Amino acid sequence: MLTVALLSMSLLDLHHDAATRQSDARACELHGRVQFVEHFADYKIKYVRNFADADVTFVDTFPDKPGRWKVVSSFPDFTVQVVNTFPDFTVKRTQSSPGCHGSQSSELRRAKIENVQARRRPQNFTPLSSNRETSSDL
Repeated sequence: MLTVALLSMSLLDLHHDAATRQSDARACELHGRVQFVEHFADYKIKYVRNFADADVTFVDTFPDKPGRWKVVSSFPDFTVQVVNTFPDFTVKRTQSSPGCHGSQSSELRRAKIENVQARRRPQNFTPLSSNRETSSDL
């Protein structure tokens, strides 16, 4: 009974860590036209001064790189709700160097790549070498 409880707790921790890495990766890659809404947002963010998941620069033209957001009132690429508790990720407003930086960004890129590879892999994937019959098996 105790083993089952410990196993389930460790699986929940692994799921939480993977979900956190995935949301951080989304924060780093997010760019484009954004609309701020009160309800039913694609992402919930919290503004912070230090240790943000992503640095954001608000621009008037060409929001074509990670961390560059253009505020619009219609036809957004994504919607955002500003909250004080339980954000999907944290954001720091900046005038230069938007996106993620340093070792944090490489870790988040790696998490994103792992997530994409996991989605592409079939559920019942087995290597071809284990499925082949050899002459000794016949």
